[in-house]
Order: sequence, then C-alpha cells, then structure tokens
Amino acid sequence: MAIAAGAHEFKIAAADWTPEFSNPNQATVIGAPITLGSAPGATTNSRISFALAGCYAFALNATSATSPVLTVTPRASGVVDPDVLAIARTMNGERSSWLC
Repeated sequence: MAIAAGAHEFKIAAADWTPEFSNPNQATVIGAPITLGSAPGATTNSRISFALAGCYAFALNATSATSPVLTVTPRASGVVDPDVLAIARTMNGERSSWLC
C-alpha cells in the first residue's frame, strides 16, 4: 500500500466490518509482529506512525482466527501484494492503492 508519512489509525476487517481486529493498547511498530484481537467500535483502532511516505506491506498471519498477527514492513515500489487478505483503511475512509 502507498502510505503518506505521519500518524495513522486502522483496523483489519472483513468487507462488512465483522469481525474487526486491532490492538488499541499498543502502537504498531514497522517490522515487529503485533497480535490483534476482536475490537469492535469507533475508538478501538490500531495506531502506526510512518517516518517516510512509501510502500508498505500489511502481512496478516491468521493461523489463529481470534488472535491474528500483523506485521507491517517496507515494500519495493511497483509491486502488487498477492496475499491481500483484508483491507487496511484509515478511519476517514481513505483507501490506499495496492500498487505502489
């Protein structure tokens, strides 16, 4: 995904927002796995800050359907992510392009 520099909030969810997964208690760190949990509601977003604008991959390990693990990593531009399992969307409705 192409992401602007700065602080962002997001959730991982199915198209109908059921279930909603996030970790509102711990900031997401680029390159570090973070365990998500079911977190419905408008005030339960995950947080992440990007020092630089660029392309980032959101890899979701859903081996556990109740506690999936998310890892966000830098990605080379010009690449489509073939393993998109869910859409990461900022709360203002902005959708980033899958192609960087």
